[in-house]
Amino acid sequence: MHQITTLDNQLRVVTVAMPNARSVCAAVYLAAGSRYESAPESGAAHFIEHMLFKGTKRRRAREIANTIERVGGSANAGTGRESTTYYAMVTPEHLPVVLDLLSDILLNSAFQPKELERERGVIIEEINRTLDTPDDLVFDLITALEWPDNPVGRSIAGTHTTVAEMSRAALRSFVARHYLASNAAVVVAGPVQHEAVVAQVGEYLGAWQPGTAPTPVEASAHPAESYALLEIRGTEQAQLCLSVRGVARRDPQRFAVDILTAVLGDGMGSRLFQEIRERRGLAYSVDASAWHMQDTGAFVVYAGVPPEKADEALAAIIEQLDRVRRRAVTKAELNRAKEYTKGHLLLGLETPAANAGWFGSQVIQGVEVMTPEQWIAALDAVTADDVRRAARRLFDHAAPQLVLVGPFQDAERFKPLLTL
Repeated sequence: MHQITTLDNQLRVVTVAMPNARSVCAAVYLAAGSRYESAPESGAAHFIEHMLFKGTKRRRAREIANTIERVGGSANAGTGRESTTYYAMVTPEHLPVVLDLLSDILLNSAFQPKELERERGVIIEEINRTLDTPDDLVFDLITALEWPDNPVGRSIAGTHTTVAEMSRAALRSFVARHYLASNAAVVVAGPVQHEAVVAQVGEYLGAWQPGTAPTPVEASAHPAESYALLEIRGTEQAQLCLSVRGVARRDPQRFAVDILTAVLGDGMGSRLFQEIRERRGLAYSVDASAWHMQDTGAFVVYAGVPPEKADEALAAIIEQLDRVRRRAVTKAELNRAKEYTKGHLLLGLETPAANAGWFGSQVIQGVEVMTPEQWIAALDAVTADDVRRAARRLFDHAAPQLVLVGPFQDAERFKPLLTL
């Protein structure tokens, strides 16, 4: 069971009662991810996430690290396209330690020039690691193709240029505009009492000032024509990503798209796995995923394939997308997809951290929160006809975007295959 209280400063406090848990997760969710950045700010949200662990008026970087570890816990953070999260996991009696630390880094971070320059180098190396990891790089590239010239399509980490040129003033300006009590939610999951948590959060973060945060730039429309992008690398395996425009988080067809994704490419029983890997032996890894954001989304197929068989693998993938829109899925496929999706959801919610993420990610978007039980009911309500309608919406007259990372020289050979 979850409860929500809004403090006087508009900060939302959410608790998720898990009486049998032995740990507690406390997290701060901010509606401030990479899609909120201007072009020169690309990478700012991620840079700030790093800097908040590098010193405050009260603590140096080492002390921040030791504060949680000395009570046997762990702390971390993450930046996405639509949010940034700071969290820690400890045993319940140490919750005040976490709230004290989170309030300190959120309200008192120093952004010391020496630490900033050191972390600038760390982030550039993080960018380099992605560039050297083809199965990570391919997702950055397909995102850029799906949302060209738009903040949604930019790399969360930024570029060598934007990170190298990011000033202390620019980072602090982003914090001033987005790190507002009214733009955040504190979520505590575990064996906790709601009223006690609300009082503690008010003690540590009641002075956090509210304000009006900027809204993100609208997501760009899907490209009108298919495009094939090659990133030439001398690798033994080629990385392939194919995308079409999907649906937003609150779209009425979202659950049908999720079931469609499970039918096509989620798990070993999915059509893509059975056809591409098991029957044809064209890939080791192949899957499909549905990305849902506030106002946009994408349906993405990924495969790691032998370069000499990339054409055959792409044609086989397109064939499966075409088949699922032409003929209703079987009752057995529908049931497998539902049970697989529900099972993964429930298994993924075993921990306080996962429950904090479930509720926190919804609360900061300002929409009505769905419980896991409501989510499951919505999945159960999906019919075979719903899945076919979702497939037709995604694939009829689509202009698929394609990225290949590997030892290729000519993108033109793939373009005739990008037809749905």
